[in-house]
Amino acid sequence: WPNAVIPYEFDCSIGNKQECLSTSQSMAEWESKTCIRFVKRTTETAYLSFFRGQGCWGHLGHTANYKSQISIGDNCDFQYVMSHEIGHSVGFWHEHNRPDRDNYIQVLWENVVDEFHDAFEKRKWGTEVTDYGSQYDFASIMHYPFTAFSKNGRPTIKAIADMQGKTPYVALSADDAMQTNAMYKCNGKCVCCADKQRECPDWARRGKCSKSGWTFRNCLISCKARCDTAPPKAPGG
Repeated sequence: WPNAVIPYEFDCSIGNKQECLSTSQSMAEWESKTCIRFVKRTTETAYLSFFRGQGCWGHLGHTANYKSQISIGDNCDFQYVMSHEIGHSVGFWHEHNRPDRDNYIQVLWENVVDEFHDAFEKRKWGTEVTDYGSQYDFASIMHYPFTAFSKNGRPTIKAIADMQGKTPYVALSADDAMQTNAMYKCNGKCVCCADKQRECPDWARRGKCSKSGWTFRNCLISCKARCDTAPPKAPGG
């Protein structure tokens, strides 16, 4: 996503406050741990749409002039589930899809629901997966729990390496955050041309942009700043 900013909307099919709450909490988690920022969609043609669908799934990454979707089906309205699906929109495959996963886990194919075998297939280095120097991460939000898509209640994934007390599919891990910031080239620096608050489009429409104010510095896109220069410093620091 350009400048690590993801415009989003809640589709009219979303009627459950819990769905909106868990999704908002998940967006806040991504914002607190990475340089990713979510802003309410206005006229953007490439954006993320949360809708009431069948199952929990999300499109992969950003495509120009395309509506990326995240489905919030039954039992999907939990923060960790939405954080996982947002991870796909950010640009991540599953952790257990890594080409080197056989050094860390064993997929128990005999227990996997037949139509979900694709979700456990390995991906290719370079063309599909980049690790940004990180090791296999059992704590990744993008790692399936060990009974995911089981057809008989038995494990579908078995650890064959030391998990070091880590649990998958709970929250964004340190490696999730590191890889995100590396992917968006914002490690160790701010995202200079970005709306850093979700309310920026609303504030801009209400005339809150001041060339020397807090809103201007934190809403560079909505306030139509020149992004090739640093924003003015507000009086008082």
